[in-house]
Order: sequence, then structure tokens, then C-alpha cells
Amino acid sequence: MNEFFKFGESKLTKEQEMLNKFKNEKFKIKLCTTAYSKLDPKELLRVKVLFQKMLPKMPKDYILRQVFDPKQCIVMLCTEDEKIIVAAACFRPAYSRNLVELVFLAVSNESHLKGYGTFIVNVFKETIKYQYIHYLTYGDKFLMFMNNYIKLEDFKIIYSENDENKRLKYSGKDYTSSVNLYIYTYADNSAVGFFKKQGFTFKPVGTMWRRYIKDYEGGTLMECKIHKDLNYLQQSVIINKIKEKIETRMKEISSCHIIHSADEKINLPISDNEERTKEDFLRDFITYLIYSLESNPSTWPFLEPVTEEEAPGYYTIIKHPMDLSKIAKKHKNNHYQTLNLFINDVNLMVENCLTFNEKESQYAKCSLNIKKCLLDLINKHSETIKKWKVK
Repeated sequence: MNEFFKFGESKLTKEQEMLNKFKNEKFKIKLCTTAYSKLDPKELLRVKVLFQKMLPKMPKDYILRQVFDPKQCIVMLCTEDEKIIVAAACFRPAYSRNLVELVFLAVSNESHLKGYGTFIVNVFKETIKYQYIHYLTYGDKFLMFMNNYIKLEDFKIIYSENDENKRLKYSGKDYTSSVNLYIYTYADNSAVGFFKKQGFTFKPVGTMWRRYIKDYEGGTLMECKIHKDLNYLQQSVIINKIKEKIETRMKEISSCHIIHSADEKINLPISDNEERTKEDFLRDFITYLIYSLESNPSTWPFLEPVTEEEAPGYYTIIKHPMDLSKIAKKHKNNHYQTLNLFINDVNLMVENCLTFNEKESQYAKCSLNIKKCLLDLINKHSETIKKWKVK
């Protein structure tokens, strides 16, 4: 039964590790704006350099204007000594319209695939909820009453999500379930998958963003509804509580949690004509490989076919598309008569990704992780593969 809950555990572990580092002040979170804060321009220039490096298609002068625009806010994640900016988000609040535009989001190259991207997005979501409550009290001057340094206790208003009366008492009468906040952003092809993982969708349900959000050529408009009754920094805690309830209930209705000793005899009648064949082994082994790849945290871009909506022009460049759902379907139809045929399709999937996406993109890094995962699995079981001669 424990195997059932392993999927996604690494992601939850990363989230909890990030939160613990934040609690223990291993890194700092700063909220900056040129509207009211007296900031050292060098600090904003460092943020500008991060955006410029990680968003090479964006004009340098445009990034500079946005970073120093008093209408914008920047939430940044930096090391304890503040010498290195690990991640940052630049956003424009429009709380009178119940929306926020996420202008830029970037994580340093050294910190990719370590959980910092998800963490900065979760901090950003909690920050705008915190700002919105101040907006309801102070109006457009809400930023004057917010500290540059954000600590965990600054999110205490959101911690009362399980007690509606306390939440409304802290939040003010206007902060009710009838008012929803939305984040809007234009994502390029390499970022669409990441934003989908953070709860963004392709089809905005509201209209308040029209004539307000800047349109970016080649970008995809995405929307994320902010749930006020969810603490985004406590997702791992919430999910673990749900998991514990499910495990407890499963133990009540099933005996799958009982582990039998190796010397217990199980009577399974097996006749001579049911001996395992080479074809049986190959089928089961490929099933195992597909399951292992699907369970890998880096597999999310490859679970389903790429759509034109996600990646315009993809099928003009990629002539032989491949994804794990197609691989699983081919396996179900007994297409893979040798192990090499399966490996070739996985490699094709990886090569397609590397061809369409930039080398430093999150997609490219995920594809290389998948290639390494498959190679490790093949090497791990090399003796068995050799024994059955299925390659």
C-alpha cells in the first residue's frame, strides 16, 4: 500500500524542505517596490540581471522599466547573507479589479529543479492575499504598511483557513468567499507546463483582465484563481493529513498493509504450460519501465501529446511526435517486440523535446532527466535483460 502513496512524494518533500529553510531563516524573502520603499538601486539592478539572464527574449530596457516601475512589486528569494538572489517574481497589483498581473518570474540556473520555482510562486500567492487584506483597509496606500522583509508570521491571517469566523475577523468584512482574486500572466512555450503545475489554466473565466493586461506576442494568456481558504505554503501538510486519513481507512477495509514473511507458503497451482516465456518477460518489463518513467517527477511534460495551444508551431518542426501516452498505447497493442523498439521511442520523445526547446529551458532539463532515468533502469537490470535476450 505504501507504494500507492509514493507518487509525488519527492515534490511534497521539496516543498516541506523549502518551508523549513524559510522557518529557520536559511534564506530571506523580500518584498520591494519603488512606490514607497527607500531601496538601494543596486538591489533592484541585481533582480533585473536575474530576469535578463533567465528571460533572454525579453528586451533589456523593458525589463529595467518594469523593475523600477512604482506600480510594480517584486518578491525575491535570496540567500541568508543577501548576496545571491535565487528567485524573483515581478507583479502588478490591481486589487480594485480583483486581479494581479505576474509580469516576470525567474529562478537562477543553479536552482532549477530544486523546488525554488514552486516555492516562490506559493510565496507570491500568499503575499498577494496578504496585500489584498491591507488594500481593503488602506486603499491604494496599502504598500506603506508592509515591511520589506516577509516572515512566516506575516501569513498568520491565512493560517486561520479552518476557522471561518477567525479568518473574517482578521481579514475584514469585505474579504469574503464572494470575492475572488485572480493572477494573470503571459507564458511562453517553455513556461506553460510549469504554470499548469502551479494551478494556471488556458481559458480565463473572468473579463476584468481585458484592456489591462499587456498582450505579449507569442505568449499564452494563463489564469490562476487564488483560493483564500488554502494556505499555499502548507500544501504538503494538508496533503499528508489527507494521505493519513486514506491509509487509515484502507487498513480498515483491506489487509493490503500486512507484510507476509518470505517463508510463508502460498499455494498457487501452476501447470507446466504456464511457464514464463520471453514474450511474457518483455511485456512485463516494459510495463514496469513505463510505470517507473510516469512516476518520475520530471515526466510531467511528456504524459500527454503536445497541443498547438501549448506550443504553437510544434507540429511544423516536429514531424514524428511521441509522448508516454502514445508509448503506453503502442505497448498495449503489442508493438514492442524487442526492448530496443521501446528505448528508441523514449529517445525520440527526448530528442523532440531538445529540438523544439532551448537547451537551458525546464523542458530540456526534464527530458535529460528522463533519458538518465531510463538508462539507470536498463543498467540496473542489465543481467536480467541479458538472461532473457530481449534486447
